Amino acid sequence: MAETLRSYSELDVARLSVQLPMFCSRFDYSSTEQAVAVLQSTTPEVSQLFSEVEKVIRLLLVMPESSCEAERSFSSLCRLKTYLRSTMT
Repeated sequence: MAETLRSYSELDVARLSVQLPMFCSRFDYSSTEQAVAVLQSTTPEVSQLFSEVEKVIRLLLVMPESSCEAERSFSSLCRLKTYLRSTMT
């Protein structure tokens, strides 16, 4: 996991290793959506204490769960090219 975190230059791994256990022990959550709700319900001062945790949650929210959407767009492009090739004069 540390190797993966090091690939994101915006994350400070040392600070995250301190903040994440604190966040887990202080708040009760079982999903990313619940963690977002926890961060949104805290005061700005408390939220600043967990800045690296917030960055990780933001990264998790923007990551695609699978590659299906990209595969669908390539499939659509392939159908479009096939149609265009068959209708050329």
